Amino acid sequence: MDNASKAAIALIAKRLIEDSSEDSDEELLFKETETHSTIEDYIGKTVKNYSPEVFKSHFRMSRGAVELLCSELDFKTEFTCGWRPISPLHQVLMTLWTLDRIKDDL
Repeated sequence: MDNASKAAIALIAKRLIEDSSEDSDEELLFKETETHSTIEDYIGKTVKNYSPEVFKSHFRMSRGAVELLCSELDFKTEFTCGWRPISPLHQVLMTLWTLDRIKDDL
């Protein structure tokens, strides 16, 4: 790498460090984050209407098998984690979907 390139990289790094040091910890903590669009009640409105094939492609189980799994797990309460309650069906579907994505990343 030539000296001009090294100098350009050093200048960019210096500016990045100076820019980030101007924000206080509080400003960084409460800085507006990027928002993502969401669909209200996605599982109830969208997943509910999936054909059997599409449902199985997303969750690797049939709808009946998911319902049986939910009844076998015998949830006593809905999980809240400080937010609005998450139904047992939603918990199972989120878990299956996440596990399938992890498998793809291995």
